[in-house]
Amino acid sequence: MIGFVGVGMLAWDKASFRPDASGLSSGWGVMACLFACLCYGISASFTKRYMAGLPSLVSATGSQLGAALALLPLTVAFWPAQAAPLQAWAAVVALGVVCTGLAYILFFRLIERAGPAKALSVTFAIPVFAIVYGVVLLGEAVTPWMLVCGLVIVLGTTLSTGMWSLPRVGRAAT
Repeated sequence: MIGFVGVGMLAWDKASFRPDASGLSSGWGVMACLFACLCYGISASFTKRYMAGLPSLVSATGSQLGAALALLPLTVAFWPAQAAPLQAWAAVVALGVVCTGLAYILFFRLIERAGPAKALSVTFAIPVFAIVYGVVLLGEAVTPWMLVCGLVIVLGTTLSTGMWSLPRVGRAAT
């Protein structure tokens, strides 16, 4: 839920399904992000329920192989006419092994040990880190709205993990 709120707030005034001057529409990107949030929630709960006891390396390897097979038809259909340079292949391998493979091993291990809700909390911070990376690496400006959205995400994450809780209001003591 936090992912939906964060993505929705950050993209609220920018998302449109009308093509811009480049012929692209940002609405589909926002929908993809929302769909990813939904998939993360479903997959973490599915993993905890049906794959308990399975080593995280097996889960991560199966996920990577499944994704590779699912993307294979698109890879063949859109194969470039010119060969990609070795540097590009090295970058793809590094991203696949380090950024995704290693992260998946840790993610599945976290699901097993801490549960799906706490394991998913690391994904909630992605929009916040995207803002930080945009500022540091691309020189983008931070707007007050981005700060508000980041605060909502951080507070929602602390609530969902139990690091912080709201006081109970309106209940009579028994």
